[in-house]
Amino acid sequence: MITYNFIAKQFIQEVQAIHRRGLVKNYVVVKKPTSHLGGRVMMNDFMSYIVARQPIVICEKDQYSANILLNQVMKSTLKAICVNRYVKEETRKRSFTYLEYMPEVDTPPLTKAIFLKMYFGGHNVYYKRMVHIARIPILNRESPCF
Repeated sequence: MITYNFIAKQFIQEVQAIHRRGLVKNYVVVKKPTSHLGGRVMMNDFMSYIVARQPIVICEKDQYSANILLNQVMKSTLKAICVNRYVKEETRKRSFTYLEYMPEVDTPPLTKAIFLKMYFGGHNVYYKRMVHIARIPILNRESPCF
């Protein structure tokens, strides 16, 4: 039990440092149906709307957002800490508090493929320790990765 709580606290310390510094944002491709043209028009995707005679076009736009892979891993791990019964209640509450700061970030299931997609550069190097702690199987027991 001490190990679970210690690792969770280390992860939350890293999350706290990242929040103090600010979440990294980047451009993310977003596809959505709209009645106004804008961005790249996805012809194959909106053919069904043409057949149904609906005035809807599916456009793909680049949106500047915090919903990037590094933040998604952070949120998924915070969620796993919240439901981990081996972590102390106080630590789970702190984890839940940081979850509330990221409403726009998705929570994908953590797999090895997700961790292999990550790269670190000058703008996101301070995420590195957080990601290494998130890879520890103890925190993400319910994840299919571990």
